[in-house]
Amino acid sequence: MLLPDIHYDSTFQVNIDYHLGYLIYPQDCGQLESFADITRCVASAAWSNNTVINQITRYTPDKLETLARNAKIRQRLGIAIKQETLTFVYQPQYDLINNKVVGAEALIRWHDAELGDVSPLEFIPIAESCELILSPTELSIKK
Repeated sequence: MLLPDIHYDSTFQVNIDYHLGYLIYPQDCGQLESFADITRCVASAAWSNNTVINQITRYTPDKLETLARNAKIRQRLGIAIKQETLTFVYQPQYDLINNKVVGAEALIRWHDAELGDVSPLEFIPIAESCELILSPTELSIKK
């Protein structure tokens, strides 16, 4: 959406991203009676896939579990970054023509005492969504 700039003879652009969730009562939420519980279910649908923006998602019970896991990962990841418990595995980059190693790729790994092994496919989008991604990058350079 382009808006006029009232101070200058130009325009600036505003992008609005959204996550919307909904449910059909009572089919989607069983016998929930509390408005707070129903609202929590709708929020879980909206944020069940926080890596995708501009989407409308219907609540299903598994979305609440996904939201709870993502919240736990977000919490535990912050602790792991502060305590520097993320580890790196270095994968050699090999030049087949000259038959020699030319570099290495740092692959981040995370084993959490409570969550077990957490896949980078799972925790990196969460780190990106809550601006924790710079810390693992900085950590990889330090190590």
